[in-house]
Amino acid sequence: MSDYYLVGDVGGTKTDLAIYSSKADIRKFVTKQRFQTADYPSLENLIATFLENNQLIIKEGILSVAGPVLNDRVTFSSSNLPWEVERFKLINELNIPEISLINDLEAVAISIPFLKEDDLYTINQGIKEENKTLAIIAPGTGLGEAFLLWTGEKYQPCVSEGAHVNFGPRTETEMGLLRHCRKINRHVTYESLCSGLGIPSIYDYLKENSGLEEPSWISDLLKSADDKTPIILDAALQKERSCTIAQEALKLFVSILGAETGNLVLKTMATGGIYLGGGLPGKIIPFLDSEIFIEPYADKGIMAEMMLDVPIHIIINPDSAILGAADYLFHKNGELSSQSGLANPIGS
Repeated sequence: MSDYYLVGDVGGTKTDLAIYSSKADIRKFVTKQRFQTADYPSLENLIATFLENNQLIIKEGILSVAGPVLNDRVTFSSSNLPWEVERFKLINELNIPEISLINDLEAVAISIPFLKEDDLYTINQGIKEENKTLAIIAPGTGLGEAFLLWTGEKYQPCVSEGAHVNFGPRTETEMGLLRHCRKINRHVTYESLCSGLGIPSIYDYLKENSGLEEPSWISDLLKSADDKTPIILDAALQKERSCTIAQEALKLFVSILGAETGNLVLKTMATGGIYLGGGLPGKIIPFLDSEIFIEPYADKGIMAEMMLDVPIHIIINPDSAILGAADYLFHKNGELSSQSGLANPIGS
């Protein structure tokens, strides 16, 4: 009888769950399924639904969770999840002997050395340097940040909550945006703007201050929407119906993301490369692969020349957190997957 392992990527918008029967290949699932996180009253209920559909006995599990993992739990207040996640509650209610929790950006960081050329879209070739620090920035429902340090033998992933630092505007428009957001919450962070949570705030600011007219069709859609972000993104990206205000909102979002991506490179000296993960970058590649992103990324004064030497990649493999979490699980038990070791990634 095979041993089965549960591996999950738990985010504020979607949760991906996979089952493995072999530790030999972290890319080979028995099955994988995506769920809308908010549709379930608890993570236990969501996972139970998945396991009922598959009728397999799980030996061990690991979940990468969008939030800081402290004392074996992720709190509601420190994450963008609709509920709290507790390790021992998961073990007891799901009747799984052992479950580990790790931060989702740690899982993505672990996956970097396993990514292949077709898992990445490169927007800046830069200069490839081996064994240098790598960084990851991941806008999705929230904004995640992490980095990898070379120990002399392998890469060591390091978790960061750097997205919660105060937002620093670069332009007059961004200064106005900061003032607008401070009317609602005095603590305006990069996450509160550089994420799915932030796009409606940027849109509302432009609607009130830019003089751009909002088309009636998008106004009607937004009035009845629980989540405005997908509507704004779709309006910005579609060619059938033009929506200038949505396009300008996305451009401002990308500009702020570019600036914070550059900030992360400087704060970690990630000269080996920076990777954009999360749910949003793969959907907006035409905006990222442009001066809209690169100009604010490189706008770092005397450090500007160095910035353009750093390779910049977009992770387009949606399973990167699953791959990293699976390797963490197998490595933790001293039973390494075939790709383990955190050796040099192909994009460094």
